[in-house]
Amino acid sequence: MATLRLLYLLFVITICSVSSQTKQLEEIKKDSSLVIEGNNVWVRSTPMTGEVVYTLNNGNVCKIIKRGKKQSIGLTTDYWYLISYKKKRGWVYGSQTSIKQKKIATNFKNYIQSTLKECFFDKEFDYWLDHSEGKRWKHIDIGYFRLYNSGTTCQLEPYKLHENYSKKKEPKMLEVAYFEDQMPIGGFCEKSKSLDGVYYKEVKKLPSYTTFLKKYVSKEIELPIIYERGKKMKVVILHNKMIIKTLYFIAADNKWSLVVVDDCNCGA
Repeated sequence: MATLRLLYLLFVITICSVSSQTKQLEEIKKDSSLVIEGNNVWVRSTPMTGEVVYTLNNGNVCKIIKRGKKQSIGLTTDYWYLISYKKKRGWVYGSQTSIKQKKIATNFKNYIQSTLKECFFDKEFDYWLDHSEGKRWKHIDIGYFRLYNSGTTCQLEPYKLHENYSKKKEPKMLEVAYFEDQMPIGGFCEKSKSLDGVYYKEVKKLPSYTTFLKKYVSKEIELPIIYERGKKMKVVILHNKMIIKTLYFIAADNKWSLVVVDDCNCGA
């Protein structure tokens, strides 16, 4: 009887050992590799903001341990990967590797020209933006917001229609001039000296707003951390020498999305 128990125990141990080895082989088989594209590519201790622990160069082949979260940087949204290279581990951004995600196909000039023509000029823009047709401008994880004057301060709210929204059509502007990397001179509280048209340029930050926390303070619009470094564009539309709309867009998940409609006026 004792011999049978011993044989059974040895059988169980053997089965467990084989199962463990098989599982380990499966995990190794699942692992794939990537190739570094570019020189002096940073490998971090943690994704996004971790300390740079070592660098890699073009052609280095690394084993992928696991895939992390996505992040938008510039015009690119990609995953972070935990890798191993010569027994050293760290996190590398996917856009600097052979398995990078696709980049935005449409440059901002083409995007804003087609978008404003279709959805802004001679349209009830505020009404359109709040309804289903405007959802394609909206990033599912970010949404879009409106800055407005509730008094003498510029405040922030999720974008939704109010009685004080303009329901009239925007100007027709058949011949629209586009001014890249420029902003108009004036046009906010006084007539501008610049030509009518659409002005756009990259900005480092989204506009600030005023909030009350025991006292009035100025606060920056917060984005999910994975999109904080996404490329941001400010668009100003000048008509009859006055600014009629200011919009902010961000590059996230391989497309442009509207983030802020700035309706604050010079009373703020």
